Amino acid sequence: MRKFIWIALVSCIVFGICQAATIHAEGSSIFIYGIRVLTLRSSVGNFNPKARAALLAQNLEKHAHEGTVTVRKAGKNALIKVDGHLVLTVTVAEAKLNKSAPISLAATWASNIRRAFQTPPLKVATEPVRVPLGANRVILASGTQFAHADIQVTDPSILKVGRVSHGVAYKAIGYGKTEVIVSVGNIVKTVSVSVLPIAANLPQNLVAVVS
Repeated sequence: MRKFIWIALVSCIVFGICQAATIHAEGSSIFIYGIRVLTLRSSVGNFNPKARAALLAQNLEKHAHEGTVTVRKAGKNALIKVDGHLVLTVTVAEAKLNKSAPISLAATWASNIRRAFQTPPLKVATEPVRVPLGANRVILASGTQFAHADIQVTDPSILKVGRVSHGVAYKAIGYGKTEVIVSVGNIVKTVSVSVLPIAANLPQNLVAVVS
């Protein structure tokens, strides 16, 4: 985990890209390296779910060094600790809103956080896709270096592309077949995208293959 944070810190200094992009809140959800790890649903005191998520993101950013995530029970609640520091208390109210028990929900969220900390430099859903003209879609992507990845499209007359926190957003602006290329260092991921008339855009398997 120290290695990941050091890379992000160097990127912040050299490229002016702050590490906040690696762990951040969107609404009441927490994203780590572009992967959503949890969504808060309950309020605590004057803190609504969105405010709690912002605070949680700050705590994770501050305390995550080795990436060791643990869970323990505390009365009716459950505690999630990162590198020995308490970052989140999962209450009975929170668990009920997630149709779970505090210890079970905490274990699930801790597992999600742990896996996100171990994410590789770049993951992209590479399954070929077919979309109708005018469609707006997102190719799921994440990774410790996704924020710094280069995104290109082989035929810009077919697609407009841009980066979002959880992947590559694109809009189909012309008919034809093109490729979206996401690269960082010597890692290159390619996604084939076909823009077809609506009648030709037959139903397709929505299972994404992430490599």
